[in-house]
Amino acid sequence: MTALATAPARPHARPAARPSEGSALLHGTARRTATLPRAADLLRRVDREQDREELRRVRSLAAVVAVAVVETEAGRRPLRDLAGWLDPEAFEKMSRRVDLLDRTGARPSLSTAPRPAGARVCEVAPGRIEASATVVVGGRARALALRIERRLSRWKVTAVEVG
Repeated sequence: MTALATAPARPHARPAARPSEGSALLHGTARRTATLPRAADLLRRVDREQDREELRRVRSLAAVVAVAVVETEAGRRPLRDLAGWLDPEAFEKMSRRVDLLDRTGARPSLSTAPRPAGARVCEVAPGRIEASATVVVGGRARALALRIERRLSRWKVTAVEVG
């Protein structure tokens, strides 16, 4: 007898896998057939995701404008800073509001910097969004309602109501 003998067959050994099944067995997954989504489904998904992203940007805009309006009312920010966000009518209305606060001496004083507490948006028509925002100043919360409309390639605030 030679020193090198053949090893006895293992009773629990698996039969060799065919090459096409080998990779599936190697990765521990069963072989399955995958179907790709249709082009129309992919386009709908892309459109929905772009719409969600656009609403996120508008919600962020609403929060930033709300803080800027509160700062302008308190005199911490110049009125001209709002000109880029507001359309001419809304800017004029805000100008009259600030002027009235100056003449009556009713400008609110800010002990701390205002911070946005949240904003919500709702698309009421294509290119037209209504938003509400809450700004916390000191221990007080101020509520603002905004109408935001798409003008060419930008969003402009067309109405601001401060509560």
